[in-house]
Amino acid sequence: MRPGPGNGFPVKVGILAGSSNPVALDIIASTIAGYEHTDIPTTRTALERGLWLKSAEEIDYIGPELSSVVKDGFIKVGIRKNGNVAVQFVVRRIKPLRKLEHRPVFIKANCIGCGKCIAICPVKAIQLHPEQKNRVVLTDSKCIRCFCCSEVCPESAVEIRRKLFGQ
Repeated sequence: MRPGPGNGFPVKVGILAGSSNPVALDIIASTIAGYEHTDIPTTRTALERGLWLKSAEEIDYIGPELSSVVKDGFIKVGIRKNGNVAVQFVVRRIKPLRKLEHRPVFIKANCIGCGKCIAICPVKAIQLHPEQKNRVVLTDSKCIRCFCCSEVCPESAVEIRRKLFGQ
């Protein structure tokens, strides 16, 4: 399974959604996809900070009844319920445990060497291999697991999965 909007399995919803408030738009879109908006870590954090919205009830939604556009058939990305930042901090520093996390895995056979994954990586954890053409190298200790690389890859050369052996 390839989760995510860039490499997922599209479901035709038949609407065009837009907003001047990104948190409101994310709440509406995640609801349509069948998620509880409080299960989405970025949305939950945004609501806790209260910069765009303090609660979903503040959304001024204009459109068809939301329940009429909620669709079945989405293959959802698994959501990690443990939001404890201290636990995540410790787990990320214990190398054997870090190997159990989902991470980007680069499929050499699919890579065309376009460099889009390198350009979008906010922490510069991805580089072209110095000798092998069309191969990128991930510095796992730098990777923050944002998975932006998988979203921009035009060739589906980045999969999100556990990789227990090798780099």
